[in-house]
Amino acid sequence: MALFLLLDFSQQTGLPRAALLLANTMDKVAILRYLAQVPDAPASEVADALAASLPATGMGLLRLWRSGLASRAFDVTQGVYYYSITPKGRARVQYLSSRAR
Repeated sequence: MALFLLLDFSQQTGLPRAALLLANTMDKVAILRYLAQVPDAPASEVADALAASLPATGMGLLRLWRSGLASRAFDVTQGVYYYSITPKGRARVQYLSSRAR
């Protein structure tokens, strides 16, 4: 299984917008691929698996949830959100994977 690092370009201004968009796409795909393999994963587990920071992973997961590519459920006993890939997210992974070939 290929792992992609979440890259934080927010403090760098010299990169072209296309590079930032490509990095963002890779972030989403990496997280979605992980969620496709591991259902109901907390952000900390996703961050550890992708060797990324928790804040960057949390923001990526929030963006996926807002766009309908991931769902989340709050566990009140632990105070943690658990994320899962949605059918729309699976379709996106399949589409992006087919384009990369």
